[in-house]
Amino acid sequence: MYVSNVQRVIRRRKNIIMNTTKKIMGALLATAVFVIPAVTFAATLNNDPQDYATLLAANNTTSPAGCTSCWSTSASANAGEEVSFEIYYHNTGPDTANNLRVKLSPQTTGSGTSHTFSATVVANNASAVSGSASVSLSSSQSLSFIPGMVSWYPDNNNPTVSSPLPGGQSGAELFNGTGLNLGNIAPGWPTQGTVIVTFRVSSASASSAPTVVTNSATSVTQTAATLNGSVNPNGASTSAWFEWGTTQSFGTTLQVGMQGSGTSALNISAGLWNLSPNTTYYFRAVAQNAQGTT
Repeated sequence: MYVSNVQRVIRRRKNIIMNTTKKIMGALLATAVFVIPAVTFAATLNNDPQDYATLLAANNTTSPAGCTSCWSTSASANAGEEVSFEIYYHNTGPDTANNLRVKLSPQTTGSGTSHTFSATVVANNASAVSGSASVSLSSSQSLSFIPGMVSWYPDNNNPTVSSPLPGGQSGAELFNGTGLNLGNIAPGWPTQGTVIVTFRVSSASASSAPTVVTNSATSVTQTAATLNGSVNPNGASTSAWFEWGTTQSFGTTLQVGMQGSGTSALNISAGLWNLSPNTTYYFRAVAQNAQGTT
């Protein structure tokens, strides 16, 4: 009887141990089933319905200063004018955008009448967003980035106040593949900003100073004469005039107006009256454009 009771006690303890073990294993299995991985939130860029396009363009020469309605996904320009591009960024996610960078391409275009530019905004913890804008030119020309012409507007509460580029950057980083680093951008509307970059339009065939020929005076009388010459604008908008007087210092100017911007010689003339009889007069034709005076 004593042995039997001991055996019953041992069996009962074994059952308790087995049941306890099963409960522990069941709890472990249940815990494993319901473990949920931690969620890491990231920044999000330019995905609010009220956001501007990532890239816009405007003619910086013809648009009035401060014009907000002049920006569009397309712009037009002529030789010698400037075109600006606005790269827009806005962190719409819950987390700070780390090392937000903006990129632009190309830095210089080939000759042509239609050019397309693309911009990218990206951060270490945000997917890249891109945009494009086009520029139509009146003739076959190229666009080139103007060094130093990069402005940063980081504060939406003061959208007309620019700040120095961070880290001593020059702005040329826009084109190096890594991008212009604007640092960490907190989420929200107050920290939305823009980077404005300016390009110059130049003629595919470079212009030069005008070519001028002074021709002999005609219709010379006791008190009058007609001054003559020719001007070749050499591809740039040119104005012309005569300088004349009783010495080789001349002293008097007589305008003859604009002479266009072509590449062919144009005749110019101007009449003088009330001259003094028996007097020697000196004169020369003069022309000027953006490349110089001749």
